[in-house]
Amino acid sequence: MNAVAQLTYPITPVRRPKAAAADGLAALALSLIQSLRRDVAGQTLGLVGFGPVAQALAKRAGQGLGMQVVVFSHGPLDQAALDAVGAERAADLPTLLRGADVVSLHTIDPMKGAEFDAMPDHALLVNVGASRGVDQQALAHALMFGCLAGAGLAVAAGERIDPLLAQCDTLVTACPPDLARNKAS
Repeated sequence: MNAVAQLTYPITPVRRPKAAAADGLAALALSLIQSLRRDVAGQTLGLVGFGPVAQALAKRAGQGLGMQVVVFSHGPLDQAALDAVGAERAADLPTLLRGADVVSLHTIDPMKGAEFDAMPDHALLVNVGASRGVDQQALAHALMFGCLAGAGLAVAAGERIDPLLAQCDTLVTACPPDLARNKAS
């Protein structure tokens, strides 16, 4: 059942333009997760930020693939929105990072070395937002020294990727131009 859901989600049609962009970026994030780790049922997805893309990803990952979804945001979190996708609120960022098998970034606040060090060594990092949301040298260091199992990054044309990441367990994919214009959420 999960294999079917994993194959069909990325092609699910959406009708509203803003919802289509959020859903498209969520599908891209889910595709990166599944490219790095095939069986995600029962694992914990930690979302840093909870805008439209994170909410769409939470719904797909939680309800469609059986992942437990935990959310941290520096801003207020709407409990009704969390309930709608079956997500739980994390007490703080370190708690989310320590407990997540996969962390997906949905904020412009950059992840740095201390945050990578807090994550379990089997964890994956996924970022379909702006590349500035990740300290790429710190990410490369965490990957090279086994502090993380892998990373998936979606980049728009012209976004710079640190050459060290090419030597690590990193999957870099192009963000389609129509979605790249909406990456801020």
